Amino acid sequence: MMKKVLLVLWTMLPLAVFGWYTGPGNELLRKSEASNLISHAKHAAKREDWQAVVEYCGEAKAKWPNELSDEARSVALCEAQASILAGDLVVGQEQLQLLIDSMTSDPPKDKELIQAARHELGKASYYAAWMMRLEGAEADEWLAEAENARQQFRFLAEEFAESNDAIHQAALLNVEATIRLEQMDLTTLMAKPLPKNCCSNCKNLCQNKRKQAASKCKGSKEGEEEKKKEQELRQQIKKSNSAGGSSEEGVGS
Repeated sequence: MMKKVLLVLWTMLPLAVFGWYTGPGNELLRKSEASNLISHAKHAAKREDWQAVVEYCGEAKAKWPNELSDEARSVALCEAQASILAGDLVVGQEQLQLLIDSMTSDPPKDKELIQAARHELGKASYYAAWMMRLEGAEADEWLAEAENARQQFRFLAEEFAESNDAIHQAALLNVEATIRLEQMDLTTLMAKPLPKNCCSNCKNLCQNKRKQAASKCKGSKEGEEEKKKEQELRQQIKKSNSAGGSSEEGVGS
């Protein structure tokens, strides 16, 4: 009898291993791989190889079992920061905005994550406004960046007015700095050194921003066209049904 029991258990062992590997085991494996990639990213950051940091963080983020966990969002924040330091300010800003949107709809347990993301986006937008002015951008172009920076800093100032005086005061100073940038004439701005930690290796920022705006505009127009076509199709179906056509036929009928 015992031999039969052992035989049954032995035959079930592969199924148990498979179940563990596709369930908890798979999650542990993915976390282990992600942690290894994060370790590589840290070493790359010490070398200031920001492009490598971007790649390692991107892979780690994709492997993390829960993309809405604080750990995965922390990696996403590091990826965005590295993108900016690597010279891709436009991509870094987009990554930060997506991260903020995600944390706004589904707040993280660690509130400092969204605070850090807003600070980084405000800082990146401030740098963008500064550099776009130096590149000769139109007023409405660089002012949009300055306004975004001011909004992020003002949000932090209001959010932490009572709970954290240090963050509140720092955000107020950043709001004032952004206003000064908006009011400063170009000659004065050109005589000033770039802000500390400003990503001076970001080239053709105005051109990249215009491409980004054109892409969003195109996507918006395409979306409106699709909605219009869908509405027209619905009207056609409605007319067909009222004329005695059947609405119950599906694909392949």
